[in-house]
Formats: sequence, C-alpha cells, structure tokens
Amino acid sequence: MKRNIYGILFTGVLVCGVLAGCGKSNNNETAEGSKTTITLGKEIQVEGSGATVSGDTITISQGGTYAFSGESDQVALVVDTKQDVSIVLNGATISNQQGSVIYGKQSKSITIETAEGTENTLSDGSSYSGDEEQKAVISSNDDLIFTGEGSLTITGNYKHCISGDDTVTFQGGTYDLTATVKDGVHCNDAITVEGGTFTISAVSDCMESEGDLTISGGTITGESQDEGLEGKNDITVNGGNISLTVTDDGLNAGNAITIEEGEIEITTTQGDAMDSNGSFTINGGKIVAYGGSAPEGALDCDNAQIAINGGTTIAVGDANSEISTDSKQASVLLGQYNKGDVIAITTEDGDEIISFILNEARSNVIVSSEKLSQGATYKVMVNDSEERTFTVDSSVVSAGGSANVMGGGKMGGMGQNGEMQRPDGMDGMKNQGEQTTGGMSQGNMPQGEPPEGMQAPGQSGTFGSNKNDNGI
Repeated sequence: MKRNIYGILFTGVLVCGVLAGCGKSNNNETAEGSKTTITLGKEIQVEGSGATVSGDTITISQGGTYAFSGESDQVALVVDTKQDVSIVLNGATISNQQGSVIYGKQSKSITIETAEGTENTLSDGSSYSGDEEQKAVISSNDDLIFTGEGSLTITGNYKHCISGDDTVTFQGGTYDLTATVKDGVHCNDAITVEGGTFTISAVSDCMESEGDLTISGGTITGESQDEGLEGKNDITVNGGNISLTVTDDGLNAGNAITIEEGEIEITTTQGDAMDSNGSFTINGGKIVAYGGSAPEGALDCDNAQIAINGGTTIAVGDANSEISTDSKQASVLLGQYNKGDVIAITTEDGDEIISFILNEARSNVIVSSEKLSQGATYKVMVNDSEERTFTVDSSVVSAGGSANVMGGGKMGGMGQNGEMQRPDGMDGMKNQGEQTTGGMSQGNMPQGEPPEGMQAPGQSGTFGSNKNDNGI
C-alpha cells in the first residue's frame, strides 16, 4: 500500500508578492518624488522638510516619505499631521525606553516600509511616561499599513509589539515579533494580512482584533501562552500558511470562522484548536488541528453545527462539535486510537485516500476529504491492518466514532471494538444539559510525509492567551 503520511503540516515558506513601495499614495505638501532622509546617531541629521528634532523626539508634521537609517538607543518618532505619511526603515535600529518608538498621534494613514535587503530593529521599555494612548512599540491612532521587502524585528516590553486604533494591514515584509507582556499585533478595528512572513512569540495573543481578522496570504508561525489568532467578530482565512502552537484557543472568533483556502496547522494544550462562538464553515484548505483534553477539542462551534464543504481536514481530540449533515463534503468520524498508531483510509482496492500518525491516544478523530465519494466503500487501516469498513452514504459517516462529548451534549468516541469510550482525561460527567462544544485534544501534530500537493511543515513555537484587551 502506497502511503502519503500527513505531516505536522504545510508550514513551508510561502513565496508572497510584496510591494516595494507604499500601500497608499501620499498627499504630499512637498514635490512629488521628494523624500526626507533622517540619519540617526549621536546627532540626528535631517535632510529635507517636514520633520523637526527636539531633544529625543523627531516630529513629522506634514505628509510625505521619510527614510530612517542608523542607530539610536533613545528616540521617539511622532507623526502629527492630517495627511498620509510613509516611513521607510532603511537599516534602522531604534529603542525608546519611555514610550513608543513610532507613535501615530494623528495622520490620515501611516505606511511603514522595510527597504529591500535591510534589517531593522525596534524595542521599547517596560514602562511608559506621557501620552496614555501609546500602547506598543509601533502605536497609531489611525490606519497602519506595513509593506516592503526587508525585515523588521520588534520586541515589545510594555504591552504589544504593534497596536492600531483603526485598521492594521500587512502587504509584505518579514516580521519577527516578541511580545513579553501582551499581544504581537493588537487592533481595535480590523487586521488584514495580505502577505508577509511572520514569526511571533506572545504572552497573550499572537494577533488580536477587536473586529474582523482576515488572512489572505503570507506565512504566520506563532507561539503563545494564551491564544493564537483572535477576532472578536469574524475570522476569515482566504489563503496563506498558518502554524500555531498555543495554550488556549488557536483560532477564536466571536461571531464566525470561515476557511476558504490556506494551509493551517494548530496544536493547543488546554483549549480548542479552532473555536467559534457563532458559525463555523470550511470550504477549502488543508487543516490539521489538535486540541486540548475534553471538554476542549479540535473543532468547537458553540451555536451551530460545523459545515465542511471542501478541502482536507484532520481534527484529532477528545471532543469535537457536530458536523452538519447539510455539508457538501463527506466527513468520517473515527474512534479511539493509541499513541503511535498509523491510521489510513483506503479504497476497497487498497489505494490510499489519506493517512496520518497519532502521537497521543485520542478518542475522537474527524477526517474529511474531497476524495471520499458518495456511495463508495472504504477501509480503515490501523498499523497496516484492516480495522473496519464503511460506506459513504451521507455527508457524516461513523466509522467507530462520534462528534459528541459526554455530558455536554457530546459523547465520547467509540472504541475499536465498538464500545463507548469516555474521553481521555475526563473524570466523571459534566453538568447534565450543559452544551459543550469541543476542539482538539492535547498532543502533537501528525508526523511524516504530507499528502500529494501539500508542503512539509516547518517548526512551530508555543503560544498563548485569549484576553479582551479592549484597546489597552
């Protein structure tokens, strides 16, 4: 039997189209094409108009493009204008121990571009003095746009690495964000990732939006002691690569999770791999999700069943929410298996549909694939031995398992001999009548060679929390 083992997942580097220029045209008061250059050092040198220096503060007071290079261990860049401003980081190393390094006090928008081939580093201190609206190393009261072909390393020691009161949009660039207190990226409106490569380590969320969070491209690798990606309204994944290792929820949406395309790998130790407090729809993409112990799990939808209409999904845990029978693609519910088991689904002739390895004993596994055809009969193979057969006669088929968790509106999975199994790590019944939806159980991601057309994974980190920052 030919085997294509599902790997930890798809974290291969995504080649993203990035914009070398700014995301918005500037309403400059200076002549078109003009640029003000600012060289940092013991003395700050300004060539051009629109920027003034007073002590440790550089104030930009008119629209235009401002290029920064050099190094300073104590300086603040303040934008105070009603126009669009572009800041080009052209090999700049800047720290500010008293507040934000870049603070958008007022602007129409601020575009931050990393110049091609340059490395740039920003950091702040553990306490701020002065303006209470400053919340991060880069903090803006208006729209923030990130672009470029260089790299930006940010260490946030006060609250967040990046914070925006309005929208935050990433179009390209390479970002290494370390948030020692709160979020990697925090936004009070909406976060949009169109491109870029991100490595994020956060005490709280990797990215948190008080509104919508949309991922359409780029590569996000994150670790958190709390949550991975949180949208207080909707989370939409239209593409890109996402690899998260977290303590609480991997994806957490207040209203809806919709996955159209993309490659997603999530491991959580205590929460749900994917948790929607409203609706949950998977229309495509490639997903491997491991959740925490029951009543947490891999796929959690509080107020509705999960619709799986396309793509490839492997959800492993002690609990999962129910899959809607109105789904357009078949899902198979598998039961309890042991650590190290190699699980495969094949045709009656032995042609492999999908296979993966369990690194922990789990009682609930959901597999969905476009290769599962209505009316066809398949085999479940465990360690190269046939365990059972099943026929796809509906959109949700049990092959020894159930999506329900005991006591919370869900039951434990079926054992290999057909007997009911209590979810691993769940002592006794939960309160009767309590509706509990689960995600994935604690464990590592499946190992090995990915299925055809899927990239081998990279390494993930360890991520964190799910807190409502309320803009702080």
